[in-house]
Amino acid sequence: MLLFTPMQNQAAAVSVAVFYPELGEPFRTVFEQIIQGLESEVHVQRYPLGDNFDSAALHRSFVEQNSTVIVALGQRGLKAARGLNAAVPVIAGAVLSLPDDSPASMGGFSLAPDPGLLLERLKSLAPGVRRVMTVYSPRSAWLTKQAQDAAKLQGLELIARPAGDLREGAQVYRDLLQLATGSNDAIWLPMDTGILDEAALLPLILEQAWSRNVVIFSSSLSHVPKGALFALYPDNLQLGRRLAAMAASRARGGSGDEPVFLPLRDVRTAVNLRTASHLGLDLDTRQHGFDLVFPAP
Repeated sequence: MLLFTPMQNQAAAVSVAVFYPELGEPFRTVFEQIIQGLESEVHVQRYPLGDNFDSAALHRSFVEQNSTVIVALGQRGLKAARGLNAAVPVIAGAVLSLPDDSPASMGGFSLAPDPGLLLERLKSLAPGVRRVMTVYSPRSAWLTKQAQDAAKLQGLELIARPAGDLREGAQVYRDLLQLATGSNDAIWLPMDTGILDEAALLPLILEQAWSRNVVIFSSSLSHVPKGALFALYPDNLQLGRRLAAMAASRARGGSGDEPVFLPLRDVRTAVNLRTASHLGLDLDTRQHGFDLVFPAP
């Protein structure tokens, strides 16, 4: 874990321009918390972006403020930063992945939790699981590759099938549901709405998994109250601090030894105790340190 102590004076001298979308709740709170985390570590100049933001006005304002690095949040923030063509480093956050044509120097943190943490949590909550199935798109393929390595470390078999759109995703998920046979199997739902129809397909997945005692776990918090066993979701304040540390490093000319764009490791855990009981899992909420419990006590 990064510690933010002796370097804070240097970090505070870094001027960070934060491009982020103006959205309604609950997304407004998410971005506000990320920015608060940034502001706790570095000087921040905020640039809220409406649906039809003025690129020329944004450029003028950015030049006047003389910021040394850009933190681009969400797809809208990333689009604005890429369109600016400014000669400063860009750090991306609150996106699933970077566009394929992104420069190699672009860094950041995905909103998707680290697959290794997900599989580690799965083993601690449902130790009987031996096989994990999932569906991935080109956007989430990089996470699936990491999941393959993590599965080996956890002694799990990972079956990962590709899909290009919602229609293909629906068919592949149905195929996996037929393959899943019981409590030794789990289905991982990545954070990828391009291949998972949450209105039509998600209820079907949860219903069939319930009837077959198949574990469903997710990278999306919203799936837990609907019946998934657990999900990992972002610690938004800590994500902001991570982005601030990376921004400060890039502003000083550093790049670090790690991969440039990283999955999220600052996460919280949500669990559905009704689902756990149905699966025969006796989970001690204090022992496992859950941050959110469904149904609400």
